[in-house]
Amino acid sequence: MTKAEMIEWITESQISLAKQKAKEILKNFCPATDGEQSWTEIQIEGKFFDIECYQEEDNDVVCSVYPVYTTKCGRWRETDSENWIRLFTNRETNDAN
Repeated sequence: MTKAEMIEWITESQISLAKQKAKEILKNFCPATDGEQSWTEIQIEGKFFDIECYQEEDNDVVCSVYPVYTTKCGRWRETDSENWIRLFTNRETNDAN
């Protein structure tokens, strides 16, 4: 059983699409001398997710995907920060090209 098969909030195909969208987000990421972080909401197959990209101390940028749920009132969405999947780092993306 793969990690994605054990996770109920995202499918393998949604992970693949999230990786594609995260690579586009990473192109616009601006590293800083004291670290940087960005959150971008995306929609895949009618579901919302957040892509977080953050700069580590060694200057690698890590991109992860988080589930996003509608709040009780139904007008807002919030990120479930306890559940996430690390998608890749900028170094892994550069090595793949």
